[in-house]
Amino acid sequence: MASWDSSSPGSADARYEQLSGGQSERALLYLARRQLHMSHVEWRSLPWWVRQVYIEGMIEEELLSEGPPDRPAFEVDPLGTDTGSFQSQGFTVIDGG
Repeated sequence: MASWDSSSPGSADARYEQLSGGQSERALLYLARRQLHMSHVEWRSLPWWVRQVYIEGMIEEELLSEGPPDRPAFEVDPLGTDTGSFQSQGFTVIDGG
């Protein structure tokens, strides 16, 4: 019988993907926490249709964008703001990559 090796390449990544539900689900969990102040347990315990109502509201507020199923529907900017918003708040924004 082969033993499971927790240090094998990719095992932590695979477990993370399985537990988190993938990139789209992680984006939703993050927004549920940030915008609705809900834990992942609270979010996942909601009826599916209530989650859908909240998701539609976040799309309407442009916190989420609709996208193909193989890509996360999460906006490029996870904070829901742009550099102009940071500048207007007095932050120094450094453009570039």
